[in-house]
Amino acid sequence: MSVSNDNTFVLLPFIAYITIVLDGGIFMAGQKKENRKTERLLVIFHLLKFCAEVSFKEVTDQIPVSKKTVYRDICLLKQIGFRIEFMRKSRAFVMHKGREIPCFPENPTRRRYLQKISRLIDMMNRMGGADDPAAWYRGEYPDLSTRTMQRDFKILSSIGYRVKYMRGEDEWGEHEPYRYYCEWPYNTYDCYIDYIP
Repeated sequence: MSVSNDNTFVLLPFIAYITIVLDGGIFMAGQKKENRKTERLLVIFHLLKFCAEVSFKEVTDQIPVSKKTVYRDICLLKQIGFRIEFMRKSRAFVMHKGREIPCFPENPTRRRYLQKISRLIDMMNRMGGADDPAAWYRGEYPDLSTRTMQRDFKILSSIGYRVKYMRGEDEWGEHEPYRYYCEWPYNTYDCYIDYIP
């Protein structure tokens, strides 16, 4: 249990797992290792965003990975510029407000990956109120392709930050046809991950 940013207690049993177990191992059909890692980083960021403190146990209860993996993921988030600190007294991670200048590596592949994570987190933080997510994305990232935008939307949708394209008439008439719209989670319970890394 953690204290959320508004000083209320929040339980974290919100992530559902879908797995296929074969011969004692876990099989993940169609999941690329990079996407699993990306989704894991985004879920950890989501936990840190909505909770004042997040312990190793809380993260590993939600995402079954080792403490070492959690620590590496936290280090990546810190490298992107987030001010995350491990509090020894409470034995939990705390994310402070504000962001430092990112420290991207020299390696171009690694640099692109961290820029992608940074972009996805910016989308999680800022795109939720956009009337037209596609127009917002093109305004923020004019050099990126439509395919990259669709991939980013798919990754966000996989963890509960839904960005959908309305192909035709909405049966309730809530959304215009042939446009993107988004449904953002507003608390810890609304984010999930549908795989085991």
